Amino acid sequence: MLNFGEIYALSILDGKREDYYFNSHILRNVFLVSESSIAANLVEQGLLSLTFERELSLSKLYVDQLKDILFKHDLSTTGRKAVLVNRIIENLDDEEINQIIKTKTFLLTDMGQELLDNNPFVHFITKNYCDNIITFKTAEMAGISNNQNDPIIIIDQITDFLIEKYTLEKRHQKLFEVLNHRLFSKLKYNIDQTDFLDTCLKIIFLSLSGQASNVNNYQLLDLKRQIETLDDLKSKIAVFPMNCINKLIRFQAGNGVSDDSLLLQFHCILDEYRQIDSLFSDVEMVALLKAGLTYNYEAIDKIYQNNFSVNKKECR
Repeated sequence: MLNFGEIYALSILDGKREDYYFNSHILRNVFLVSESSIAANLVEQGLLSLTFERELSLSKLYVDQLKDILFKHDLSTTGRKAVLVNRIIENLDDEEINQIIKTKTFLLTDMGQELLDNNPFVHFITKNYCDNIITFKTAEMAGISNNQNDPIIIIDQITDFLIEKYTLEKRHQKLFEVLNHRLFSKLKYNIDQTDFLDTCLKIIFLSLSGQASNVNNYQLLDLKRQIETLDDLKSKIAVFPMNCINKLIRFQAGNGVSDDSLLLQFHCILDEYRQIDSLFSDVEMVALLKAGLTYNYEAIDKIYQNNFSVNKKECR
């Protein structure tokens, strides 16, 4: 029975030269295994073969290198790369080609391919790995099976688990990171429009409420007292996520969603995250959302300044 690290190595080694250098950080820190002799063990178990794969190896050479080989053997050097490769294979014997390519290539055996097909979950996690979000540990905690091959289900199941966990623990920075990762991970697939809108608004809510930069989870009132200027507020506490705003504007244009609909859904999110102590009132956050959607920076500045006018420190 292979561990996750060995299955990862198996998927990576297919088509690589025998002198391929593993990313030791991934193997040691993600999978807790050493890269030493891992390839040899996979070959020994019959999951990989190590052969002179002539066509594959020659295709990795530059065109000038292929032409030089042909020229030295008094063969035509005209044609595209694929033609040059075929001409070498057709006119040189195996031993001559082996001396040219010098190193062997790892290829999956039928048994190795079957093993990967039965563990699609491992391939997804390694391809989409993100510290503390998409990991084998969080996947296990979220109850994902090894044969799960639907990326949307995997993303949803892991992030749903973490969102519930961090909301209860009031770890707002972690919650922001998970939501942000969920949004941009699912944009690679056919994301559900309702889910897209919901996630985007939640990210904006957390940014507006000052949680996006609240790395150490200090009390927001203490943070508020430390702010010297309006620029401090914008840069350190409530950075407006314009990438999400831009996506929302495109979403509205393509789906006919009105501002009123967005505001209504935004109110639902405020209720859902009512445990969070916000820098802004519900009314202020809705106003900020509306201002952001219309690029009304003057209105945003005014809301910021009004919010912090109770401080003795001047907002510039």
